[in-house]
Parts: sequence; C-alpha cells; structure tokens
Amino acid sequence: MAEPAAIRAEGLVKRYGATEAIRGIDFSVATHETVGLLGPNGAGKTTTIRMLAGFLAPTAGRIEVAGETVGDAGPRAREARRRIGYLPEGTPLRRDMTVHEYLLARARLYGLPRNRRREMTENAMRRCGIADRADSLIGKLSKGLKQRAGLAQAILHEPEILILDEPSSGIDPVQVVELRDLIRELGSAHTIIFSSHVLPEAEQICDRVLVIGRGRILGERRRSDAASRGVVVEADADAARLTALLQPLAAGGVRTDAVGQGTRCRFNLGPEADTALVAETIVGAGLALRRLATERDDLESVFLRLLGDDEQATGA
Repeated sequence: MAEPAAIRAEGLVKRYGATEAIRGIDFSVATHETVGLLGPNGAGKTTTIRMLAGFLAPTAGRIEVAGETVGDAGPRAREARRRIGYLPEGTPLRRDMTVHEYLLARARLYGLPRNRRREMTENAMRRCGIADRADSLIGKLSKGLKQRAGLAQAILHEPEILILDEPSSGIDPVQVVELRDLIRELGSAHTIIFSSHVLPEAEQICDRVLVIGRGRILGERRRSDAASRGVVVEADADAARLTALLQPLAAGGVRTDAVGQGTRCRFNLGPEADTALVAETIVGAGLALRRLATERDDLESVFLRLLGDDEQATGA
C-alpha cells in the first residue's frame, strides 16, 4: 500500500454568508516536501492555511494529515493534529515572558512529558538560532527574532508538518534571508506548507508552488520547471487540432486560448523538440503560423500569466 500524503485537501470550500472565500481547492503535499501557497492579498491563502492547521472548519471538503481526517472527532484525529506545528500570521507571543519561559509554558500546553520539556525547549531554541536569547524578554526582541521564537514554538513538540502563514511578513531584508535559510533547513526534517505573496521567497524555498487566486488553485510550478523551455504559438486552427499536433512535442500539457480566428498555445518543449520542429509541424499540416516565440517560464512569468488568465476568464 502506498504511503499516504503528508497533507491532502479535497474539495475545500469556505463560505462567509453569501461570500465564497475558498471555492473547491484540491492538492496534496508529499512527506518532506516544501510547498508554497502564493497569491496576492485577498486570494484566500490565510483562510486555506487556517483550515489546514485545524483552526478553521471548512464549509465543505476534507483535510487529511497522514491519512487521518483533521476535522473528525476522536483520538485518531487528535493525533493527526498533534503532527502539525503552526505559525500564524502576526506571531502572537507573550511579550512579558522570556523566550525560555514562553517555550516552557507552550511545552506544558502541548502536554509534553515533564521530564523532557526542558530538553525539547532547548532543542527548539538551538534549531531556530535563538539559544543565546533564552533569557531575553520577547517584547524586547526584533521582529525577526520574534519570528524565530514563533517557529521554535511551532517545532517544539517535534511535529512532522509545519504550517506557516506569511512567515517573513514585516521583517527587514537581512532577516528575510536568514529566516529563508532557516525554513530551508527545517525542510530537511519536516513537511512544510506556507503562504506568501513574495515571489523570491517562494522560488528559493519551495519544491513546488501553488498559485492561488480568488479562492482557487490556478496552477502550480515545480522547482524542476526552472529549466523548462517555454514556447507560445499562434496559428489558424481550432484548439483541439492544434493541441493534437503539438502535444507530442510538449513536456507536460498544452494550454490553449482563442485569439482572433485561431488559437494561442503555450507549452514547454520536450527534450527532443525545438522551435524549428514546432514550425515544421504546423506548416506541414497546412496551417497558417501567425506567431512562434520562446517565453520566459520563471515563477514571476507563471504567476502573472495565471492571474491574468483567471481575470480574463472571469471577466474581471
């Protein structure tokens, strides 16, 4: 039997009255994979993160952690939630406590064994690079160090999964780089899903990025796609015929949309194909080739294209 995904979301919907904030989200995250939810403000990232962490109940759909449904009652669901470490946006911390006092208090709330609390607290501080701040008042720390304290409480109970909401929000560029390195390091021991609207952050940390807009997953990009060769083609043909011609030359799917009397296709070239072969295939089929160009396929291009296609499709 195949090992279950670390996280699986199926048909997630969240409504607030007549407003549908999340509109049928489906995705899974493999064990030790780092996945970013990337989208503009208001796209539904935080709502999705809160549902994954078990702090917000979905209107419809289900969330599984290691094969157990998070929203269910009973000991198995509670055990599933114990596998999650959560860092909410804003990092709510006790400003009047030292870092060590705060983490010991969190250890008690987690129900960690009394004889291991100090050891686990010290381990979390060490892993997050704040062991030398153990006796510092949280209220006196910089925003970046507060985020590290927040991460320390998230990993304190040694969860398999970390769910982080906008972890670099509001910190200075130097601290962003340091936090990015820390999250990358934690990814070797944890499955991580985090939300962000910062493209460089997502591109440098993630194995895979899910682009979210208007409460839906619009598309994804894997780290391995960075070297892909993107092509855009416009020809006088219907979408079905042009797709059938180009699919054998593509690595992955062929995306189409209507343009004038013809069709525009975007796809990544397969390892044996090049633009000359694309042109030869289209012209050889007796079709008028209107445009053939290479296209950047970095994360910024993918992000903007997916959001633009969504706005065009919804008429916004």
